[in-house]
Amino acid sequence: MRYGTMNIKEAKEEIKRTFRAYQELPQDSPCRIPRNKQRPILLMGPPGIGKTAIMEQIATECGIGLVSYAMTHHTRQSAIGLPFIRQTTFEGRKFSVTEYTMSEIIASVYQYMQRTKKTKGILFIDEINCVSETLSPVILQFLQEKTFGTHPVPEGWIIAAAGNPPEYNRSVREFDTATLDRVKYIEVEADFPVWKEYAVRKGIHPSILSYLSIHPDRFCRYRLDAEDPSFVTARGWEDLSCMLLALECLGEPVNGELFSQYLRHEETAREFALYYRLFCKYQRTLSLEDYLSGSMEEADAKELNERLRDAPFDERLAIASLINERLRTLFAEYREKQNRGSALDALFLPVKEQAMDRDAFARYLDRKKEALDIRRKNGLLSIPDAEEEKALLFSLEEMLCEMKAGGYTHAAEAEAIYTQTQKPRKEALGALGNRISRETEKGYRLLEVFLPDETAILYLTADLSKNPDAVAFFLRFPSKAYSRWSEKLLLTDREDALRRSIEKLQ
Repeated sequence: MRYGTMNIKEAKEEIKRTFRAYQELPQDSPCRIPRNKQRPILLMGPPGIGKTAIMEQIATECGIGLVSYAMTHHTRQSAIGLPFIRQTTFEGRKFSVTEYTMSEIIASVYQYMQRTKKTKGILFIDEINCVSETLSPVILQFLQEKTFGTHPVPEGWIIAAAGNPPEYNRSVREFDTATLDRVKYIEVEADFPVWKEYAVRKGIHPSILSYLSIHPDRFCRYRLDAEDPSFVTARGWEDLSCMLLALECLGEPVNGELFSQYLRHEETAREFALYYRLFCKYQRTLSLEDYLSGSMEEADAKELNERLRDAPFDERLAIASLINERLRTLFAEYREKQNRGSALDALFLPVKEQAMDRDAFARYLDRKKEALDIRRKNGLLSIPDAEEEKALLFSLEEMLCEMKAGGYTHAAEAEAIYTQTQKPRKEALGALGNRISRETEKGYRLLEVFLPDETAILYLTADLSKNPDAVAFFLRFPSKAYSRWSEKLLLTDREDALRRSIEKLQ
């Protein structure tokens, strides 16, 4: 990575700090940055690296608004507004003067503020240097003056823009020195270890994760100076993952041509296609899920152990990846069930604390259902979150029905019913945690005993360490094997970092 460049994770933190520096100091603070000194952020980097995705993450994590536009979809009129004639008087004489309506982009920020009541946020302009010749002066004015046409970006909102450098896109327009001297310029480069943290949380197809762990140089490739440009991007890998998971879920075949539709680099597409087929073969024939759960026949387990003794390098990582995928699914299941129980406890808490009687409990549920309906209609909840909250309210409704059927009227009786109904859930959650612990230890033991080197075990440990569900689980159910290998992984990482520092000095 060149001096002055960042990976996408570092860029995200830098933008969050910039927002705080621009917006969170009091108006009368001597350290507050004046609005005319609040430089727009210009994020430049290869396509598909995640520039748009981090803006959404920043808005969510900071609790602020986000209005996003791709400038390739806009004309000069939509950016600066439409002209109209207004009558005015100068020195006693009437004249017709051309003015402009509010820019569609600026208007959308005000509409967003009215709809969400969020007064602070980010106006994000994507593909900012891929505009037409007529729109280019408008963009320069926007970056320099923070206005579209005659209308400024509202107070409380900062400007962030993103684009691709000329070496990645032949149609881009380069900014002049005067413009670059008025922006906060952040250059971003592809970084597989950082993307892998995101990919593990996102549930990217395990074959992609294990392949790129073996061949990190295949993560991002660009060759745009040839007659036939070729490239591979982070977006391409993620979109390919979505398609693979969907086809596998449907039971549809994965054709060889699929890979080149997302990976526009012939060698990488061909190589990964072969690896994917190998990975699927292991998935079918090794039956690791049966082995870890203890349902595999003894003869089959013995055959699996014999096969692993002479496994080639690619197969070792594929096995570790399959174990990781099995555990990832279990960790996610545990987290979802634990979160559902905690959400239900929080929903019932006011009933207990306020000592509601049966009628007050019913009114409380009605208010919660009404609030859910309002948030859902106004787009403040995603469909899955709305359905989950609806299911929680339904659980409390069932409990209210049980109170009525039993003739109970007081909160103490409601609490007794609640405790009794939640007891099986908590017992099942504890049993699931114990089962996941056993499978984790068994997976580690399989790799320790039958694979001749530590690469696959360290790979598994690194992936688990990047998985927040796994880390949270191990805090509740400590794993001796994971703890032992995570300490070794930490030492290995330190050695690698020291070696890289020595090589850099040399």
